[in-house]
Amino acid sequence: MANPITWYLQARTIDDDQSILEAIDAKILTHNQDPSGHGQSSESLWEHRVQPLLDHINYSIYNVKTAFQARTVKAFVGEAGVSEYGDIQSAIDYVSLHGGGRVFIQNGTYVLTANIVIPSNVKLEGESMEGVLIDCNAGAFGVSCQGSATEAGDGTITVTKDSATIEGAGTDFEAQVEVDDFIRIDDQWYQVASITDGDTLVLRTTYRGYTRAGLSYGVITPKQNVDFDSITVTNAGAAWPLKFSYLHNSHIKRARVMNGSSGGMYFNYLSDCSVRDCYSENNGGYGILINSCQSTYFIGLSANSNDQLGIQIQGSQTSGIFVLNSNADHNDWGGFKIIGGEKATYLGCTAIGNDDAGFNLTGVDYCNLSNCFAEKNNGDGILLDNNVDYCRFMTNTLLDNADWGMQINGGASSNDKNVVVGNVILGNSNGQLNDLGTATDKGHNIVA
Repeated sequence: MANPITWYLQARTIDDDQSILEAIDAKILTHNQDPSGHGQSSESLWEHRVQPLLDHINYSIYNVKTAFQARTVKAFVGEAGVSEYGDIQSAIDYVSLHGGGRVFIQNGTYVLTANIVIPSNVKLEGESMEGVLIDCNAGAFGVSCQGSATEAGDGTITVTKDSATIEGAGTDFEAQVEVDDFIRIDDQWYQVASITDGDTLVLRTTYRGYTRAGLSYGVITPKQNVDFDSITVTNAGAAWPLKFSYLHNSHIKRARVMNGSSGGMYFNYLSDCSVRDCYSENNGGYGILINSCQSTYFIGLSANSNDQLGIQIQGSQTSGIFVLNSNADHNDWGGFKIIGGEKATYLGCTAIGNDDAGFNLTGVDYCNLSNCFAEKNNGDGILLDNNVDYCRFMTNTLLDNADWGMQINGGASSNDKNVVVGNVILGNSNGQLNDLGTATDKGHNIVA
């Protein structure tokens, strides 16, 4: 099969004054007016034009007017007369109407008068993070992609090893669940293939954990297959002008929020997603808030010069996340605050020059914080506030902080059975390592 008629194959550039559909119209019109281009002299030109496949004696090519899948970019956004769309939401709606696809945004400033809402199966891609500016104009606007959920379903469920069938007790699956929703069991989401009745449903994959009964569960209707790439959101008048909530199998990268009056980025209940190279700067609230995410990578986050916390990770359902090579510097309230959750890893993160602790943990179990760096914070380098249990703090560097290098609180809400090994802790004003916890395993730390 020959290549489809596409913008790329016509050697068009984004600043061409002819739109993609105009170019396609012209090419198809020329094709239809060629009497030698058809296998049968009686063939209707119009009927030929509206077929998804343009059949010829020797080859076939897609008509991208009707075979929409042939276009790699389904909508361009830019200045009027240059691209197909002048506003982002119209392009998103058009692409979503045709089953999803890629929206490409030219460099420029796009002033919002309403929220931008991203549905499933849409990739929103800017020409460059520095060049594509979504200006909220001090209004209560922003960009969001949000699914929905019932966090506690009725009754309880029984799961059986190597079975796709879920049995309920006191449940009402027919009323609470739809096909393609997800059931949250512990830290994992399982997609629903069918609903037998109010007490029985079938998953798309078998459950591989061990057999258990009496489990609580949640029901999630997420947005899926969403990409957000190379876009800056600025000058927001409300909190969280960039918000992703209840997402599955989606990817956010090269995003920036800056100069807003309140919080910057909010990631809520993400599962099997990735967030890379995202920046939150000079906002009036928290830089980045991560809530109850599971099985998701956060790599290369940066939260600097925000009026409150740099990065907060919270939620009892936070599990299995990985925060790598991220930094929170020169924020008013502190660098990283980690509240609740378990089985998370924080690796190679940096907290410098914050007005409180570099890393502050409370209510955390079975987590790792390693190869991190805290320097010149106006508090402790690492603070274990309370109820931090069975965690490992290894090969961190804690220098010149205004309080302790590492403070492990005791008392009624003690911190129990943590491992503190191989850290370099030097030059901190109140001392290097203050261990008031219970059964801390310490060794090979440099504290002199």
